[in-house]
Amino acid sequence: MNEQTDMGEESMNADWLERFREQDVRFVVLSQDQDRQLIRSMLRHPGWSVDLEDDETVIFCRTDQGGQR
Repeated sequence: MNEQTDMGEESMNADWLERFREQDVRFVVLSQDQDRQLIRSMLRHPGWSVDLEDDETVIFCRTDQGGQR
């Protein structure tokens, strides 16, 4: 059951990443406690980098293909 849950969560995260792109979202603020799966997905995605991180929050910044903001 974990595999199915993980696949479903990964699909959901991919949908969010696509929506961020469509809406031209440049920054995303996520909760370390509530958004773990999305944080993991965004860490693996080359179009996003961590701008700021602490024990409670991760702030991602969208980068262009060259890694620039």
